[in-house]
Amino acid sequence: MYVVLLAIPYNLLERLRLVVNRQRGEMLGEDFGADITLTVRLPVDSFDAFQNELRELSSGKIQAEIIETKEMVLPLGNLK
Repeated sequence: MYVVLLAIPYNLLERLRLVVNRQRGEMLGEDFGADITLTVRLPVDSFDAFQNELRELSSGKIQAEIIETKEMVLPLGNLK
């Protein structure tokens, strides 16, 4: 998993939430100032598609920056 940071204008917030959901991501934090600074967790295999959608959404003006790489341990369920 990647944790990424990006700043967006207020008018893109709802559309960006849709992009995060579509790319199987999770919003970790939102900081409201002059712009909105977002912290998002994304699967590694979704990052490039997320960046492409972000570029399209912002006409190439916004790019996410990877600030952390995490390994996720997921339960496999009841194995018998």
